[in-house]
Amino acid sequence: MIAIEGLGRRLTLPCLVGGLSLLLACQGGGKAQQSAPDQTPTATSQTPAATASAAAASPQPTWWPTPLAGGPEPRGKIAFVTFRDGEREIYIMYSDGSEQTNLTNSSGPDDEPDISPDGDQLVFSSDRENSLDLYVAGADGRGLRRLDDGDGGALSPRWSPDGSRIAFSSSGTITVMNADGSERRAVFESQNEATAEPCRGGAFLGGWSPDGKRLVYYSASVTRSLAWTCIIDVDGSDLRVLSSDPKGWDVEPVWSPDGRRIAFRSHRDGPPEIYLRDLETGAERNLTNNPAADVEPEWSPDGNWIAFASMRDSLNFDIYIMRADGSDVRRLTTDEAKDAYPVWGP
Repeated sequence: MIAIEGLGRRLTLPCLVGGLSLLLACQGGGKAQQSAPDQTPTATSQTPAATASAAAASPQPTWWPTPLAGGPEPRGKIAFVTFRDGEREIYIMYSDGSEQTNLTNSSGPDDEPDISPDGDQLVFSSDRENSLDLYVAGADGRGLRRLDDGDGGALSPRWSPDGSRIAFSSSGTITVMNADGSERRAVFESQNEATAEPCRGGAFLGGWSPDGKRLVYYSASVTRSLAWTCIIDVDGSDLRVLSSDPKGWDVEPVWSPDGRRIAFRSHRDGPPEIYLRDLETGAERNLTNNPAADVEPEWSPDGNWIAFASMRDSLNFDIYIMRADGSDVRRLTTDEAKDAYPVWGP
């Protein structure tokens, strides 16, 4: 086990749960290669026949996305974290990869952005004042203000669908507050990870359900080498364990805009891949099927596309998009530095 010190996920976990900076060392193609104890993932490419056979063996819901060649082109803007200026900065670009612009220009590290539903604001986590806190700025980077009181440990902020609230992770606890930083309330209190009930310790927020009533997140226990993907009502009731396969390390869940699917990252096939899960039937599908690391999925606002970070074309992560059925993969960034943690706004 090693310590994660990248992209806001400061937690001691096995390689397979780490953030992107850890994956650079854990996955093939990085500058070093490590694996979690007793696990040696093997990156093996799949033939088209093998992929088709695996897909046929999995039950497919009637709504399952079909190839959308000639379908709607991507719209909106994508914010992401990059190391291209030395320290971690937040950039924004159009969904075709054009006009990549530095929004934060800070001497301190800025991580894990999210774009407000109206596209006018950006919330992110930053250590610029020697305490990991949440900040909000305009979509052009102006009007910066700190939201919380400097307690530290604030990670993974996510706007509610109506823009009135922000949920985030704080020292392993999921917290919700008003968009102006007021009325901060814990959804649940985190438990000691060594003895925590499923989904009750070491929680990392994925996002909101489209109706604004529930949250999806993942929770991990380092001591027991376990991870769970979880759903809970915003008031802390009706906790559901969505996935608890320790071999898969299903993490980074995000809710689809239509409310019927969860995109997430899993290591069940060796290297990390992007999967979809049908919330009604439980059917799952591997969207990426690539021997390189594919991580951190994010839906487009219209639900037709998924952004993600991948090492498939370089030694560092870049930002890609694909249609919601896994087709039409497009590379958006090509800088030699690491580009990661994409989020999609209007």
